[in-house]
Amino acid sequence: MSKTNLFCRLSDLINEADVEQIFARRLIEHIGYADHQIRPKDALTELAVGEIQGNEALYRPDFAIKIKNQVRWILEAKSPNENLDRHVKQPREYCRLINGQYRTENPVHYFVLSNGLKTRLYQWDVNDPILELDFEDIIDLNEKFRQLVSNLSPNNFSPSSSDYITTNGDIHKLEKRSLEDVNAAFAWCHQEIYKKDSINQAAAFTEFVKVVFLKLLSDRKIRDHDPNLVIEESVEVPAEKVDFSIKWIESQERHTPNPLDT
Repeated sequence: MSKTNLFCRLSDLINEADVEQIFARRLIEHIGYADHQIRPKDALTELAVGEIQGNEALYRPDFAIKIKNQVRWILEAKSPNENLDRHVKQPREYCRLINGQYRTENPVHYFVLSNGLKTRLYQWDVNDPILELDFEDIIDLNEKFRQLVSNLSPNNFSPSSSDYITTNGDIHKLEKRSLEDVNAAFAWCHQEIYKKDSINQAAAFTEFVKVVFLKLLSDRKIRDHDPNLVIEESVEVPAEKVDFSIKWIESQERHTPNPLDT
């Protein structure tokens, strides 16, 4: 008869996807996190965590767990036949890169590494795990499991004073787009300026660069306010924090006919 724990049977865990969805996701939800706080791999940006044979090694974890706009810990799931010792470096480096965006704090406290058979909790800047649990340890009455849940509980991470506070409920969504999408948007904008303003191509390009520069300044202001946003493929921020938007232009047009130029 297959061993069981709080979330699954051992025989359910065949590959990495099983560990990720059947075990790890259920663990995160059991600890007390809602869907909007659980950021899956596809929603995260790959960061360079070293080199493999001279090429940049890009990595993103299976899950990043957020309180407000800050990642507090990450989880990496592996196949049951994987040796966890071989997979410590990448999640640790990912945590270090996120924390390196901040001057006065380290918002990412932990990373979890699990192949289902063993689950390890690491402090982001300590080499050895501070907890290691076997498959059968994942039950409510187990002291190590209670300690794991306590360390990773949402109540453990008080929101930073730098977290965004929305005052009017309006949200602005920022997305990272592919290079092809960016090039297409740039080409369209360039031609639109050229046609509408009746100026030559060189002058249109100069005007377009000014607009791009203002967009970059606006995005940088948002990133500097919360550096953690750099790892997200898409983020939602209060509209009043975004200087470069249609909403902002319309609000300023009562003061000046050309807000961007001003």
